[in-house]
Amino acid sequence: MEININQHSEFIFGAVSDGNPDHALTRMGLNSFWGNSNSTGVRVRFSTNSRAVSVKLDIQYEEVEPFFGSMMINGATYIVKNRQQTVKMECISGRNKEVQSLYTQKGNDFLDYEIHCPAKNCLKHLYVYIDDDAEIQASEKLRAPICFLGGPTTFGRGSTFPHGMFSSIVARKFSCDYYNFAMYNNKYLEEKFVLAAVKAVPKPCFVVAEICSIPVAKDYITEKLEKYLEKLTECFNACPVLLLSQPFNGRKLDNYTECRRIVKDFANRHSGRNIMYLDGETVFKGISLDMATLSAYLINDYGNMVLADRIVKIAEAYAISNLKTF
Repeated sequence: MEININQHSEFIFGAVSDGNPDHALTRMGLNSFWGNSNSTGVRVRFSTNSRAVSVKLDIQYEEVEPFFGSMMINGATYIVKNRQQTVKMECISGRNKEVQSLYTQKGNDFLDYEIHCPAKNCLKHLYVYIDDDAEIQASEKLRAPICFLGGPTTFGRGSTFPHGMFSSIVARKFSCDYYNFAMYNNKYLEEKFVLAAVKAVPKPCFVVAEICSIPVAKDYITEKLEKYLEKLTECFNACPVLLLSQPFNGRKLDNYTECRRIVKDFANRHSGRNIMYLDGETVFKGISLDMATLSAYLINDYGNMVLADRIVKIAEAYAISNLKTF
């Protein structure tokens, strides 16, 4: 049985259309670079008792670079779970229109499938193949989403698998859905990106906004950052907002110093607005940067775990009302 996921929105997990009907699965279409739509990817979740499950990707571009870890995965990654544990986690190649097997089970138990599809491209169609006599259903609905904004660190550059991104780890910890509106460039401190995020996710339970993780011109920070922070806290005034500065002190440049000063001052001035500030330099205090980073400003898989753990502790310490019941 062939199922076109584009035609079955109930299986889409956190998908946001970019307004183009040909890109029904494109998660975000906020800007364009290198000729491709800037996206942190599409996630699809469903449960099926099929004995065998396969997929086919129909990708608009010949070259896809969904994530930026050492494996440079060209395709999709997927996780198969039963009620007790993960039974398989792997990646598949991204060649167009080839049917590729995900998992075959001996019985016909219902298993949960989560598929992370390519980013930095436009995925036109995703087909799922199951046994003709099998059932497919949406997975259990998750709680109110967490909204992530930022640059390359939040986007996932440096993470080998999407499951290892700090955004994904934090969301799993609280059994939340999540939306990642990060931008893979150094011009992400724009009010229009906040407006696009709040339009897509008007009522998140928590917002994490990375502020500075790559070299950004000092004059750009001075001109844009204060306005960006004002718009961010205005649009998401009903939930806690965590401002995350550079992940570590890999580059002691004036622009980072200025960025840290603006963010910290803003958080202090608006302490009554449920704004929190996490100086990224403190996250990796006492940890060798060789263990946690890939370069002067990108964190690796271990770095993502460390950062996620710190964010989780902050969320728990602030006793976020939406998260208490988790």
